[in-house]
Amino acid sequence: MVLVVLVVPIGCILADELHTIPDHGILTGTVVDTLCHKVANALVSVGTVGKTATTGPDGRFSVPFSPADIGSNQVLLVSTAPAGYAQNQTRVQLSASTHYDTTLVLKSISIRTMVNTPATEALIVQEPYRGWVRVPPSSLVNTLGVPITEPITAQLTTLDPMREDRMAFPGNHFLGMNPADQNSTVPLEVVAVAEVNVLGASGTRYHHLATKATLRLTIAAEGLGTLVEGDHLPLWFYDTTDGLWHSEGEGTVRSSPTDQRLWVEGQVTHLSWWSFAFPISEPACLRLRPVDAETHHSLLHLTFGIEGIAFVGGAQGVVEDDGLVFLSKKSQDSAHLAYVRLLFYAEGVPTYLRRDPAHANDFYTVSLAGLATDIPMPTIPSIHNTRWEHCQDLGLIKVSSRKPFSQIR
Repeated sequence: MVLVVLVVPIGCILADELHTIPDHGILTGTVVDTLCHKVANALVSVGTVGKTATTGPDGRFSVPFSPADIGSNQVLLVSTAPAGYAQNQTRVQLSASTHYDTTLVLKSISIRTMVNTPATEALIVQEPYRGWVRVPPSSLVNTLGVPITEPITAQLTTLDPMREDRMAFPGNHFLGMNPADQNSTVPLEVVAVAEVNVLGASGTRYHHLATKATLRLTIAAEGLGTLVEGDHLPLWFYDTTDGLWHSEGEGTVRSSPTDQRLWVEGQVTHLSWWSFAFPISEPACLRLRPVDAETHHSLLHLTFGIEGIAFVGGAQGVVEDDGLVFLSKKSQDSAHLAYVRLLFYAEGVPTYLRRDPAHANDFYTVSLAGLATDIPMPTIPSIHNTRWEHCQDLGLIKVSSRKPFSQIR
């Protein structure tokens, strides 16, 4: 498969010409599953007023947006939840372009359980070795607080955020509302994540609980070396109205009596996407200005991201002036560097960046994460959100779909 960097002629301008952010434009995108299969006939919701589009046989969609669709911080929220898949939502950061391209990656629902009388029966949904949720009898209620009496189907979907599931993580930016300051955000290092959904026989989705439910999830392998039984982990739910994770209580690490696996267990107050995650209180930042190597057009219309290599975390880029800034985990010391990879999606295909060893600011696209260049995050203290002068600055990076001559064998 040949990966091509998409350079859309509409609204693509030279990086040094970026000054203002248009309040309207066209959003195109692709909906795929975690195996990169295109998802057709998916209803995609765009923006704060719920403008919609439907994907074609190739998984593609296109929809115009206007000021009414744009959320706070110049972000478009884009979501979809086709039958058979967990819901996903991504954030499209607006820049000076009027044409953007994004990708929504969906995870198939892991397990389903039916309950005929939820008013008298406990609801238990379990995926072996991955997690379970238990809802007490009469706990599931409608928006008026009345217990549900119709038969229901409960759905549990667990993710492995270090594997191909990473981009099916809602928001796919691992960004939470700062519990200490509601006017700022904080990147997260995720330990476990799952969606819990309930669908009534009438087709109604139920999210409200009169009493708390218990959620237990297995801990990602990368966290086993630092966690022990009895540790406490912050618990977060995903809010589709602002595209951020919000802190709500905490979970406790438990050990399995039959093997060496560790679980984390907490009480949830409603049904949603939930994660157990550490806030990265002192993140490092990375800055870059991506352009097409051949045309020198800005690539800010694409959704760029970083992903952790030896930790469960990542971020989408935040547009700052004519470049992108990423917040991520800071290296603790020179002997334990935190590395990240750069990537974007081209028509639903994850596309990673590898540096040309002969030219530090030239990158070319590769299809495998293991071929991407590992970029160490700095050990300096971070400056959060408003001042970026202490970021590690890659400067102007030129992205090419062609393998450089120095790498041809």
